[in-house]
Amino acid sequence: MGVNNRQRRAARHKRRAAQPRRERADVSFADLLWSAVEVLVEGDAEDAHQVLAMLDELPATFDAVVTSAVAQSIAVAQRHGWSDDDVRELRARRLKSRAGDSARAVEVRWLALLRTIPPLPSVADRTAPARGDDAMLAKIRALLAKAESTTFPDEAEALSAKAQELMARHRIDHVLVGGDDADDGPVGRRIWLDDPYADAKSSLLAAVAEANACRSVMLTGLGCAHVVGFAADLDIVELVHTSLLVQATSALAAAGPQRDARGRSRTRSFRQSFLVAYAWRIGQRLREATDTVTAEVAAREATLLPALVRREARVEDAVEVAFPQLEHKRTSVTNAAGWAAGTIAADQADLAVGPSVER
Repeated sequence: MGVNNRQRRAARHKRRAAQPRRERADVSFADLLWSAVEVLVEGDAEDAHQVLAMLDELPATFDAVVTSAVAQSIAVAQRHGWSDDDVRELRARRLKSRAGDSARAVEVRWLALLRTIPPLPSVADRTAPARGDDAMLAKIRALLAKAESTTFPDEAEALSAKAQELMARHRIDHVLVGGDDADDGPVGRRIWLDDPYADAKSSLLAAVAEANACRSVMLTGLGCAHVVGFAADLDIVELVHTSLLVQATSALAAAGPQRDARGRSRTRSFRQSFLVAYAWRIGQRLREATDTVTAEVAAREATLLPALVRREARVEDAVEVAFPQLEHKRTSVTNAAGWAAGTIAADQADLAVGPSVER
């Protein structure tokens, strides 16, 4: 819809919502609500403010109409792939209430936001890992806790290398015992990313996912990614990604604001380039660690490589089904200092740092 058409439509809904009460006797509360929602979706901030102020004048019985409309919209979203977690994350991250908004106004804004969301691929229900998976994750977390607590770099590196080796061997064990056939197959999982630089941060998630036999697709505009893979691999992706993102954020904070020779701010381009470089180098390191373990086992197990190829093909097929019109997008790098700093930080990163046993 063109800009002029949107403006005319928003003005029409605004006039309808602004009708004096005596002229609205034959207009239902639901009609008024949806007219207001259209103004919030298509109008400007001033129009939205005026319409919400008008809705605040309606009697308390109007709240039940709003509550019902929100519940119905959430139900529609769930039929189109949105999980309960997704809905909660969307509200927490994207609902922009304004100063002075009443509780009613916030709910109407929430309804307008729900009106704009696209359908999503379905995600699997989260279940507790199998006993073997749970035991392996416990071993990995124990190594991580030791790596975090030691003051000796060589010891930390050895512990980290051991944890990364366990991750790779864990996946290989699944393949060799027929885990890819015994499981239901690849599933989807949503991982939400914080602004700023959510798109750049998604590069790190994509690198971790690819190194662990999964695929990540950034849902631009929503602030989340849809990651496809086998459930055991997805657990590892979440664990490693969270740890590495914390490290990257700490390194960015330590770098501080950036300015060029003329004193102009270059912080945004520096951090964008830093995160892209960090993701690229981390991906290299993870793949190197995985390839080393894979080559070692493949030398003894002739069935490993064909099984890995079949498993990867199943993941790729699942991605194609979920995203039949997937577009590939490159993230620009415009700051050489940021790229260099991100690469250095990635080389120094502990590939296996994650939540401690206590946490």
